[in-house]
Formats: sequence, C-alpha cells, structure tokens
Amino acid sequence: MTTNNVSVFGELYTQHLVFRPLEISDIPFVFALRRSSHSYLHPISEFIEDQYKYFEQYQERLSGGLEVYYLLKDRQSNKQIGLVRLTRINHFDEFSWDSFILSQDAKPFLAIDAYVAVLEIGFTILKRKRCGPFPVLKSNRHIQQLHRVMDICVPLPLTSGEYILYIATYENYLRLRETYRRRGFGHVAVM
Repeated sequence: MTTNNVSVFGELYTQHLVFRPLEISDIPFVFALRRSSHSYLHPISEFIEDQYKYFEQYQERLSGGLEVYYLLKDRQSNKQIGLVRLTRINHFDEFSWDSFILSQDAKPFLAIDAYVAVLEIGFTILKRKRCGPFPVLKSNRHIQQLHRVMDICVPLPLTSGEYILYIATYENYLRLRETYRRRGFGHVAVM
C-alpha cells in the first residue's frame, strides 16, 4: 500500500527510530521481548517454534495488505528496542494499532516518538480518518497513562470486560500534531 510515494510496507524513519517491517531473523528478539515479565500483550507459547509458525501466518496477512509488524530500532544506538503492529490498513476510513511493546532499556521518549509516528503513518500516509477502536488491558497502566499524556487517543465510554477501548480521530491528531513535531516526534520519512 503506497500513498504519497511512501509504502507502509517498507522501512520508515523518524528522527529517533527506524520502523522496519518484521523479518524472520527478528523472531528471537520478538520472542524474548514478548516473553518478558513487563509484557502486557497476549501471552505467547513458551516455544520459539510457535513464534516462527505465527510469523508464517503473518506473512499471509502482510502479503494480503491487512497488517504490518514493525521492528523498532533506536537510530542513535542501532539497537532493536521494540515492536508495533498496524492493523486494518486495508480499510477505507480507518486503521488500528496494537502489539506495542518496548524493551525495558528503551529511552522513555522513544515511546512518544513511536506513538506519534504510528498515527502519522495511519492518518497522513494512509489518509485514514479514524484509528480504532482498539483494546487496551485495564491492567496495563503504562499504556493508559501514555494515552492520557499524549491526549490523542481517548477512551470510549464502553468497556469490554478486562479492556478499555480507545479511539483517535484525524481531527484530534491534527490538533496536537505540530506540537509533537516541534519537539522532534513523529516526522516519518523514507531514506
């Protein structure tokens, strides 16, 4: 999927991060990150072979233009520091994101850059009008705090069991986009 001569299926850059589509060689890093004690993502198997099988299934969704996982790398250190997935990218008016996790040694401001960049990709590159709704575990206080501080994705009044549903609109993103860009966050480019 290409818009404005930028493909969401290729490598993207911000001032601080590299968003690289996930490759099979990244599976050991993803497995360790997902199995870490600070992960609030859905539990995964204790066997790395299952992660490789999941990657094969993901390749079908990727080639169908349904979603893309990005490995996040710190541009300064060139270290792998996280993972995020854009979903519903084949929808006309909306997209979503999930599976956002950073390693414990990632610099805190990288979460802000990744957050704004994901929304920039969805709203500006894909030209969608809405992000979500997407679920966040009620027990994941870190991501809930991030949403409160960022003030772009807001909770819906409806909750679903152990989840809070969040949504962002293009208008709400535009309201704060320049503020974040002036601070060096969310400038997405291809190099």
